[in-house]
Amino acid sequence: MQSREALIMKPKVDFCFKELMEDPQVRRGFISAVLEIKPEEITETSLLPTHLRLGYPQEKLGILDVRILVNRKQQMNMEIQLTPFRLWAERSPGMVTRRQSC
Repeated sequence: MQSREALIMKPKVDFCFKELMEDPQVRRGFISAVLEIKPEEITETSLLPTHLRLGYPQEKLGILDVRILVNRKQQMNMEIQLTPFRLWAERSPGMVTRRQSC
């Protein structure tokens, strides 16, 4: 018989992370932790489509883990990378990247 602990999925797993972000309260708490602001400062969040539109036919299709609109004005693109990805800055020009260790 498996223990209950063996059945718990860690939030580092893409599927689990995406499912957690479906909950508005969890989403608000996560964003407040990443941005180092109080949860009360976040008045509203909503999930956006995760497929990024191509600007040019030769571009690679981008699919984010989570896209969120915060306070109706700031968009956050979230990706979970468990291993270092050296080309991230080249693949995401103009984006501010925050790294959080897990």
